[in-house]
Amino acid sequence: MSIKSKFCAICGNQKAKLIGSTCIDCYFKTIRIDVPKSVKISACPSCDAINVKGFWITAAEDHDFYLTQALIDKLKLPAGVELEDVEILQTGKEGIVQLNVDVEGKRFSVTKPIELYVEDRLCDVDAKRKREAYEGILQLRTEKDVHDFLAKVEKLIVPFSNNILKAEEAKQGADFYFIDIDIMRQALTEIKKHIKLKLKESYQEYSWDKSKDRPKYKVTISARTV
Repeated sequence: MSIKSKFCAICGNQKAKLIGSTCIDCYFKTIRIDVPKSVKISACPSCDAINVKGFWITAAEDHDFYLTQALIDKLKLPAGVELEDVEILQTGKEGIVQLNVDVEGKRFSVTKPIELYVEDRLCDVDAKRKREAYEGILQLRTEKDVHDFLAKVEKLIVPFSNNILKAEEAKQGADFYFIDIDIMRQALTEIKKHIKLKLKESYQEYSWDKSKDRPKYKVTISARTV
């Protein structure tokens, strides 16, 4: 894009910077900035996690922040126009956003109507929790002092408690039902740092993973002190 030192072909201004044959102000009036008709994000009503591009993440910001990011991902600006920031003025069916842009060093603002929605949808973990669906059982056993053993285990397993659907006491320990197998393995790794265990794994097919074209298994890990 060239800037020439002539007069604006639209307003006649001879002192302003030109973009082609028009000044920056007149150029801005001729361009069209479009926004999508609507933008929607999904937020878990249970834990407030946000679905970002198919992945559930812990919400570190408010919903407006994620609505703004979703809008920016869909926004296409004309040549020479750079986005500075977006302000959400109103959400819902009658939503309004203000786009603050830069054109050759000059700031402009434009408001646009857009439908902005935050959809309530349970995240994968809370959906499984609601269905009482688990992927793994960690069976912890000891032939020593069961009370002392479980007291140590409970302290070590606290960081993973959000992924535990339920815990059931057993004669020589307890069974922990995990929503996610990978989290269960992480918890077991942490426990093994402090307690020596002998492990045995077993698998039970319960469903079919269509996306990977292979069966899904529930994993039971029996861990006994040595």
